[in-house]
Parts: sequence; C-alpha cells; structure tokens
Amino acid sequence: MGNRCIFSRSCTVEELQLTTIERMQNAISIYMIVAWRVMRLMRLGRRCPDLPADLFFDADEITCTWLMSKQKPPVEVTRLNEMMRKVAMLGGFLGRKRDSELGPESLGIGLSRGRNSVFTLESIRQFGI
Repeated sequence: MGNRCIFSRSCTVEELQLTTIERMQNAISIYMIVAWRVMRLMRLGRRCPDLPADLFFDADEITCTWLMSKQKPPVEVTRLNEMMRKVAMLGGFLGRKRDSELGPESLGIGLSRGRNSVFTLESIRQFGI
C-alpha cells in the first residue's frame, strides 16, 4: 500500500490546502473521527453481525443505501452485517464468495457516497420536490 492513506480516495486528502497549522489540525480531527467510525463499524460488523443497523445508521442512511443498491428498503429491521456489505459495495466491494472481508477503503468510500445521497434526500424534502 506504500505511503498512501487508506482513506485518501474517500476523503480526497490530496485536494486539501493545508497551508496553516490550524487547517491541518482541523483536517486531522475530522479524519480521525471518520477513521474511528469506519474501524468501529468494521469491528462491530464482524463481531456482532446481527445487531440492528439502526443503532449505527439513521433511517435516511439505511433508506438511501438500499435505494442506491437499486433495491426497495425492507420493512423489517436491517442487520448490521447486511448494511455494512451494502455500504461497502457502494464503495467498490464486490462481495463475491471468494473475496476477503470488506475493507476500510471500500467502507469509507461507501459511507461518503451514502452521505451524499442523504444530503440529496434532505434537500428534496426541504424544497418539496
């Protein structure tokens, strides 16, 4: 993997203009939170796969993830492992039988894409479109 940050594709680290110490501190703070969420979700998804996904994702995140997967959101509770796989697939994880477990990069990209769709959904609601 070299010197490349595993979250650089999902967070576009290269595009930041970190010209001052304050900007760098702010960026590091935000990326630490993002990295913590990704790693926490990965660990819980593996250790406690049957937990309800709504403990970690809000209703709009779950709905948008299902819609972006071109599936109708289920009526029953989505399990954490299923949600994690769907999010990672939005980030490029293929989820084939012979593939290894989902990784932080695909999960980070998927979370970012899912968040963008949530912002879109909120804007649609706000303007009544």
